Amino acid sequence: MQQIQANVTGKKIQRWYSKRQLGDRYSVSTRSIERWVEAGKFPAGTQWPNKRWYWSDREIEAHERSLVGGNRGGGGIGELGGGEPATP
Repeated sequence: MQQIQANVTGKKIQRWYSKRQLGDRYSVSTRSIERWVEAGKFPAGTQWPNKRWYWSDREIEAHERSLVGGNRGGGGIGELGGGEPATP
């Protein structure tokens, strides 16, 4: 992920992602993002006054670090989507 730096303060500018942007990031549909949130496998995000949900880059990065760092209690990114396994 590209980091955007503020020239004046030297602090990282916070970026917000929509469901569509997250779907593109993980190559899934927006409905998959909704299911992950409902199942508690993805951060809930923040509802803005326009009634849409957005996720901060800090929230997403922290979630991804927790998955990579071995804390896989909620399942990995690969385990989030895909639905139920096919039965023979």
